[in-house]
Amino acid sequence: MLKIKITQSVEELVNMFYNAKIVTSTQVTTDEDGVSYQTMSPSWTSNENSSYMHRLITKEANILTIAGSFDHIIDMALYGARKIYAVDVNLLQFPIDWLKYQSVMYLTSNQFRKFAINTGTNMLSKEIMCHILEKAEKSHEKEFWRKVYEENSSIDIRMNYLINERSYITHRSKRLVKFEYPEYNLWQKARKALKEAEIYIEEKDIFDVKPIENSFDLIHLSNIHNFYNPEEFCLKIRQISKYLKKGGTIVLYCIGMKPEWFEFIKKGYYTFQVYERDFNMDVCRRNPLLLEGLQQQISFTMFLYRTLLNDFDVEVIPVETGKGFVGYNTSTDVVLAIKPKI
Repeated sequence: MLKIKITQSVEELVNMFYNAKIVTSTQVTTDEDGVSYQTMSPSWTSNENSSYMHRLITKEANILTIAGSFDHIIDMALYGARKIYAVDVNLLQFPIDWLKYQSVMYLTSNQFRKFAINTGTNMLSKEIMCHILEKAEKSHEKEFWRKVYEENSSIDIRMNYLINERSYITHRSKRLVKFEYPEYNLWQKARKALKEAEIYIEEKDIFDVKPIENSFDLIHLSNIHNFYNPEEFCLKIRQISKYLKKGGTIVLYCIGMKPEWFEFIKKGYYTFQVYERDFNMDVCRRNPLLLEGLQQQISFTMFLYRTLLNDFDVEVIPVETGKGFVGYNTSTDVVLAIKPKI
């Protein structure tokens, strides 16, 4: 079951979609002179890797999460979560989330791969979209997509209104998907899990959610720490941790990070060597500010980890990289599983 709370009209939502900032993920910032996450085009897929989830999600789990592109939510349901409250400050992710849900409900695994994962001309094809819209129940999101497809081709939608899709088209690159639900042998199980789960989505900053204390088994913050300074984010982690049940976990996803960097910090080192080979220097030489930003991101993430160790038990879980940031040349991302100290 999926419920999405949207107060805007279909026309307002379509206009927001057309007027959002089409950028690459590396251009997003919280600075006043940058492009804020709230005003950027939505993301069709996530670059995260869900292989760690089976270690952290228990059956019948109650989860608070960033809504994002919905891929991780499908895997959460697949791993046993039954109540998922998802929020996002970017309202334009919600039509994406709705479409992902309907795609799992009404497409075969092969159809889904052509429609949602393939980066060729069949991706988001009008033919498959019409099939989904014919099956889906009436909703704001259904009328949103009907109107968008009346006015645009699938290529136009990808080129002009979805973050990073233009790069897939122009470079003819493949999409790297590190989630389990699209696997042929898990497709029917994923569909059944989504039907059984209660998924509620609304527009809200996750740190403004005010449930009763001890509500959630897991709070999934994705990689939003990249949009805060470390001191502010540590404070927010402390505040939101009171909504965890006993033994609950907060998850942070750290793109491009290497587990040995965290080991240096845990041993008490304040500095360590980051090598040129850790970066995609072909990309960074063309954009020196990108290299500077990635180095700062590493520094901020390590400061955040060091500070969190004061109040939390933090497990460092390396996973194969989903290549979320093109500037890194590392083979891993890192998941931080954060638990309040008992």
